[in-house]
Amino acid sequence: MLTGIHIDILMPVGEQGGVENVVNQVGLHLQEQGFSVRVIQLVWEGVHWVHRSIPFFPMLTGKGQYSLNQFVTQYSKFLEKNGMPDIVLATTWPMMALVAHMSLGVQERKAHKIIAWLHGPLGRYASAGYGGAECLKICDTVFVLNEKSKNLVMSCNVPCNVTIVRNPVSLSKYCLRPEHNCDEKALLFVGRLSGEKRIDIILHAISFAKSKWRFIVVGDGEERGYLQKLARELHIEKQVTFAGWKTNPWEAASEISALAFASEYESLPLVALESLASGIPVISTPVDGIVEIIKPGINGFLYPFEDSQSLADILDAVAGGILPLPSAQACRNSVMNFEETAVLSDFTQKLMNVLDKISVIIPCYNVEDRIARCLDSILNQDLHGVTIEIVCIDDCSVDNTLQILQQYEQKNPDQILLIPLTENGKQGNARNIGMQYASGNFITFVDADDAIAPQMLREMYRAAVITDCEVAECAYKEIYGDTSFFIEESGVSECMDMKITDIQKKYILKYGWKTAPWGRLYRKNFLLDHNIKFPVGTYMEDIYFSELCMLYMDSYIRIPQTYYFYCLNESGVMLSQGSAGSFMDTMEVQAETTKECLRRGLLTSLEEEFAYLHFSKAFAEPIRRMQENKKLFSYANFLFLKQSLLQFFPHFLDNKYVLNDTSAEMELYKLLLRETFSEQELRTVIGC
Repeated sequence: MLTGIHIDILMPVGEQGGVENVVNQVGLHLQEQGFSVRVIQLVWEGVHWVHRSIPFFPMLTGKGQYSLNQFVTQYSKFLEKNGMPDIVLATTWPMMALVAHMSLGVQERKAHKIIAWLHGPLGRYASAGYGGAECLKICDTVFVLNEKSKNLVMSCNVPCNVTIVRNPVSLSKYCLRPEHNCDEKALLFVGRLSGEKRIDIILHAISFAKSKWRFIVVGDGEERGYLQKLARELHIEKQVTFAGWKTNPWEAASEISALAFASEYESLPLVALESLASGIPVISTPVDGIVEIIKPGINGFLYPFEDSQSLADILDAVAGGILPLPSAQACRNSVMNFEETAVLSDFTQKLMNVLDKISVIIPCYNVEDRIARCLDSILNQDLHGVTIEIVCIDDCSVDNTLQILQQYEQKNPDQILLIPLTENGKQGNARNIGMQYASGNFITFVDADDAIAPQMLREMYRAAVITDCEVAECAYKEIYGDTSFFIEESGVSECMDMKITDIQKKYILKYGWKTAPWGRLYRKNFLLDHNIKFPVGTYMEDIYFSELCMLYMDSYIRIPQTYYFYCLNESGVMLSQGSAGSFMDTMEVQAETTKECLRRGLLTSLEEEFAYLHFSKAFAEPIRRMQENKKLFSYANFLFLKQSLLQFFPHFLDNKYVLNDTSAEMELYKLLLRETFSEQELRTVIGC
């Protein structure tokens, strides 16, 4: 079940017919899958065609000339009162996509998806004033019913995905009729009696034919009076029956020779699929969708547009046995690919593909007593309109971590992907592998012993999409033991245009210290485009990753709420790094990062700020650790720290941020960099 996703099916008009039937089928199926569905009809003439279980909201009452602004005003008011959808299925007219776009508002539009669902040829809509390709260029996806429509829309340089969705037909609903052996020949038409259907062509063909045919017209519309009059004028009124709408037009299928169309345009009429499912062949003009399913002589016949005589010739050939009617089984076989269950499942998947997806990457190693808390906090996200996948990488745990992960994957197969590694490669390697498997267009990282607030992914996603930022970040809080998690807020959201050098400098100085990748949401393409990965086989790998992000990102937003909970424990990676070997990883990774940034040419105009950050991470922090833990003191390491810093930044002591810092701590660091000390002198100076 796909819960928490709200869909509006936005329609300009609706009465009875194939489009309405398809909308009902799709709406009911989506409800069964857990979607929340509403049908909004902008112009209503009193026909309640929507299935009773689907919420239906008619807007403007009565036929008339309504403007785009009137449509937008009505839908905007509706959204303000009843809430926003995650997806708008802008149905039939291309203009509906524009109505949705304008009604959602400039900012909100970015957090919602619009799909144009076209049921007719694009050119016909444009010529009728119902919108053209310009309306489709603001869509996230365009659904069409046939290959010709797809090629036409794509030729208009519509920047979004254009995909074919089929009209569904329930084969179990239609009984296969016995082979047609009736001497009396009868044509059937089912649909709205409107001008573009050109039923007059069929009437003329019946009057031209040498053989006698009955014609049963099921449906109603504005053309009915004209067509009845035409039948009388052609002296065929006794051969023609105007039956009005029927719930089941196929109940007398055994008496029907063929279904007839003379339309000027159609995409893929549902009634044609129903006819073939019942074993009744189709005789039609070569409209877009029809030519993809009708194979002459196999399941029907085609004749030229507006050519009554050609249709009459086909009727006479069928009546005379020159053209045998296709078999009922062949007709049914031709629509097997339109079977309702498969088509609706495909429609749902294509709908889901429009939604953004967040991939949550969790490297796991010996966290049997904490991983459940982490996973539960992610699975319980208050998230809608966005799908989520959790990529868990077990880095050769030797406790029960893998077994717990397997249990969660079995319970949540649609959301959790487990990747067990055969060799431990530390967090950097695990995260890189997670990124390779991630299918989302957004990525975030969560450490296996941490937890996140229910709102975190929703709020970071909204912040990222509404501001078009490449990276969004929330505040975090350090948690000890089983302390309860409380969301805190301080300050206001801060959106930074990192293309501006002064703002980039500000970020480096204000936020560059925070190199943990968690608590942030990244656009996947941003990471791929700049080849940003983690170094492997080392601790402190996040320095490399985060500083490259910092220098490459064009836009960043920080929201003040505390949504990430960094849970400290005695066995955690950071607290367990007490050896003289591992604490130097900070310096070594920072050195590799600085080298890479210089190689990529990322420090132009930022050298002083980045040098100060390098100093803080790769000199001041290791010295501070030596002072805090005398067991970490190493004269050789000190010389290496100093040499590395001055090798990268030989004029560091002239750095304006160093010169302006007169604190006692900075004065000590200046002294250490300026003077030469023996090992014993160094111990005395730094207090070791």
